Amino acid sequence: MKVQREKLLETLGKVQPGLAGKTEVIEQSQSFVFLKDRVVTYNDEIAVSAPLKSGIEGAVKGDELIKLLSKLKDEGLELEPGEGELLLKGKKVRSGIRMEAEISLPLEEIQPPEDFTEVPEAFCEGLKFCMFSASTDKAKPILGCLKIEGQHVLSCDNYRLTRYDMGKKAADAFPEPLLLPAISARELLSYKPTEYGTSRGWVHFNTEGGVVFSCRTFEEAYPKVEHLLDVEGDTVEFPANMKAMLTRAEIFTQGEGSSDSRIEVALEDDKMILTGRGDYGWLKERAKVKHGKGKAKFTIHPQFLTDVLDVLREVQIGSNRMKMEGDNFIHVACLVAG
Repeated sequence: MKVQREKLLETLGKVQPGLAGKTEVIEQSQSFVFLKDRVVTYNDEIAVSAPLKSGIEGAVKGDELIKLLSKLKDEGLELEPGEGELLLKGKKVRSGIRMEAEISLPLEEIQPPEDFTEVPEAFCEGLKFCMFSASTDKAKPILGCLKIEGQHVLSCDNYRLTRYDMGKKAADAFPEPLLLPAISARELLSYKPTEYGTSRGWVHFNTEGGVVFSCRTFEEAYPKVEHLLDVEGDTVEFPANMKAMLTRAEIFTQGEGSSDSRIEVALEDDKMILTGRGDYGWLKERAKVKHGKGKAKFTIHPQFLTDVLDVLREVQIGSNRMKMEGDNFIHVACLVAG
């Protein structure tokens, strides 16, 4: 098979999220699996496949193949199967990478269904909006999921709840609840899903370029949390320079994953104190606000709040919860009373 190196790297990059990390959770979960006309990865939670007419069938370690292709200078390469190896040939370079001819991945588990449903236009925006309210507590894995049902995407970690409205046109797209792990949703956002279908324990997304992204789902019932959306209380208006304050506070909150970033907002009478704190420092900044009921405190994702400030600057502060409500979203956070 003759192939352009950059094109091959691009295709392998599309399925790379399905590779297992440092630990091989199941056999060949760290490998690119070539299936003659497609290439597949599968790490027991996520599987990704993309079109690749190689005529080759076998499994090749992903890390070694990516590193080799990245360092080669030949733009045109030939790939062909050898005796227990995948052969790569350039003008002056020859290489062989061990290839297992027998496919041991349980690919039968992740066969997409025949019927697919178009995903709503605002689907990805809903995932992005709700991801940070999903729990990271492994003891409560179901709260680490986004609940997608009807026209709504919802997430709750017992401290925060976010619900996004994808619009009335989306009402029939998800007639049954779909529980999508937030960690998988984060990977899915790098694609552009056009339609979805389900099989037992899995959801499959067709994306642009013929890539299929599949991930495990939860089949148990999601806790009833919608009652937490009902909040009554005083209105507080954030200061006009709130975005600039968030930018400064976020400097110290950014870790390995930006989705884990948190800032603290404390309200006391006519003052607001914004705090960003991390491994390398901290920042506190004060501003005046109109707030007339004692003390309250909550944490929130800085980028989420920055995005919200594009459409509103007011929040409701109840006895034990804070609510921000826009045209297509509601976000509620538990307060720590002073």
